[in-house]
Amino acid sequence: MSRDVVVLSAVRSAIGTFNGSLSSLEPSELGGMVMKEAVARSGVDPALINYVTVGNTIPTDNRYAYVARVASIQAGLPMESVAMALNRLCSSGLQAIVTTAQQIMLGDCDYGIGGGVEVMSRGMYGSPAMRSGARMGDTKMIDLMVSVLTDPFGVGHMGVTAENLVEKWKLTREEQDALAVESHRRAANAIKEGRFKSQIVPITIKTRKGDVVFDTDEHVKP
Repeated sequence: MSRDVVVLSAVRSAIGTFNGSLSSLEPSELGGMVMKEAVARSGVDPALINYVTVGNTIPTDNRYAYVARVASIQAGLPMESVAMALNRLCSSGLQAIVTTAQQIMLGDCDYGIGGGVEVMSRGMYGSPAMRSGARMGDTKMIDLMVSVLTDPFGVGHMGVTAENLVEKWKLTREEQDALAVESHRRAANAIKEGRFKSQIVPITIKTRKGDVVFDTDEHVKP
């Protein structure tokens, strides 16, 4: 018999632009900061939380490939807790929430955390030939940020989806521009009115000039 699942807290970091304010952080560090605040807001003793699922897609140059586990320990969860990382591309974070909810419904845990973290700015460049040795001739570096988001069945990079939809639905450039302007206008107004403040965890970033607090979505063009 399944059990009801309730959400006790939900938080996020501000969204950083590419090579922006969050680019110096490893995914496990960023995830741990947000997770810690989520636990604090829930009012649940971290020692009672024994299951975590974290979605993460793009390999980075971080020291910790097991993002879910490292983030959960940094958030204050016990070493006895269980963590699982999953990759469902764009829906990885959503799938992580679903998976954690399923664990609770099945009685495998009483408290759990589900979410996702990505730092695209730290996406790695890979050199496959270096493993066995590039014997002669040129070799190449593979941009894993691009390759991970490229459809393996010939459709192309995920960004090309926009071009495909334009062709399918005969959208004009003027319509696209109008939608983009309206999207940025709404985002800018929401930021100005403080609508996102309650859901954002301020992230303290150490720089050569001192600590900087990042708490506002970047890339919005009012």
